[in-house]
Amino acid sequence: MVAVTERHKDLVAELLSLVNDRERETCRSIVAVLLELGYLPRRDKVRGHVLSFRSPTTGQTIAKIGTLPGTDRATSYAIKFYACKAPPPKFVSAVTVAVEESSRQHPCVGCGVCGAAADVRGYRCPLPTGEEFVRCGAYVVKIPDLRREDVADFGGLLREQHEYFLSRIR
Repeated sequence: MVAVTERHKDLVAELLSLVNDRERETCRSIVAVLLELGYLPRRDKVRGHVLSFRSPTTGQTIAKIGTLPGTDRATSYAIKFYACKAPPPKFVSAVTVAVEESSRQHPCVGCGVCGAAADVRGYRCPLPTGEEFVRCGAYVVKIPDLRREDVADFGGLLREQHEYFLSRIR
């Protein structure tokens, strides 16, 4: 079990103080799952207040949560879930949005970060043309409009991805 220090607790408390009231409980629930799995927060050097959650055991960042300037303190959630077998539609569509917004940047090139050797290979995204785009698994995917009722799905994806990370170091 990874020890959560006072510094980590302070980072989380600061984030929760910046999150708007209607999203605070959702954010708190997701952070609790991340800490339970051993992912520790680290402040990103970006505008706004964003925490990356990284595991000292796996060496992987699994999620980023934060508030960005000009968003009325709305919370931004991003997650890695490329190893998950059957993500809910909301999360699958988030991959499609990410691919479209980035003009198909970050294609999978088999670098091995996400397990190309194990045939996991990033996020699979069907395009309107009928072809499939495989987005690099090294990047988190922003999940828009995350609601309280999505927390169980979010937590399930975190757990499944975490198990995959653990399987890669055993």
